[in-house]
Amino acid sequence: MRHSDKKQAALAMRLSADNRVEYLHPQDAATAILHALDASDAHNKIHLIGGGASCQVTHLQLLNAITGAFGLTFCAADLGDESLYADWIDSEESQRLLNYQHHSFDDFLHESYSKFKSIRFFVKPFSALIKKCMKLYLRS
Repeated sequence: MRHSDKKQAALAMRLSADNRVEYLHPQDAATAILHALDASDAHNKIHLIGGGASCQVTHLQLLNAITGAFGLTFCAADLGDESLYADWIDSEESQRLLNYQHHSFDDFLHESYSKFKSIRFFVKPFSALIKKCMKLYLRS
């Protein structure tokens, strides 16, 4: 969400909590690209690149991993009911050829919570107010 804008944030709030999404750690994405260059068996093929079973989560889990790291958590009632165009993928063949899945969703969660530890202390007490303001802002 580093390059997000108001439209993307509004979409995140309109999506259903139970939409399935597959997280891919940036380092694993880079590893897949690097290994695709070197693995001749991987050439001239289309690869589905995803985090694998340990990275298959719901929209609510992903949203809370991102926002929870700095002190905001959401529940299903905070979100909408729109479907997402994405789903979990079968990355077994790409993993076999490229050997890139080395990080789990839990790794991302721990990294995020560690990175924003000092901010969370200040944000969490105001989280209810911040969520209300976010909803108003995103509706406009």
